[in-house]
Amino acid sequence: MFACPHCHAPSMSFWRKLSLGAGRSVSCASCGNGMAVSWWSFVAFLPFSVSFFTYGRLPWGWAIVCTVAGLVFYALAHTFLVPLIRR
Repeated sequence: MFACPHCHAPSMSFWRKLSLGAGRSVSCASCGNGMAVSWWSFVAFLPFSVSFFTYGRLPWGWAIVCTVAGLVFYALAHTFLVPLIRR
């Protein structure tokens, strides 16, 4: 669980944080204040989106490997590097 930036109570699961973008905010279950992820979520998403350009340039198997690696990098970076901010 991730802590709310307002009340510091554990209020967000891994999957809920992973589904948040910089333009979307949710309410804390404890205090009701809004929270979102910072714009760094776009930077974390870049390797995954760039991996789609490997289709047609690499053999099919390597393109799948690049896409899965980009998705894993995105999930780890979004979870551990992208902070929750107040909204």
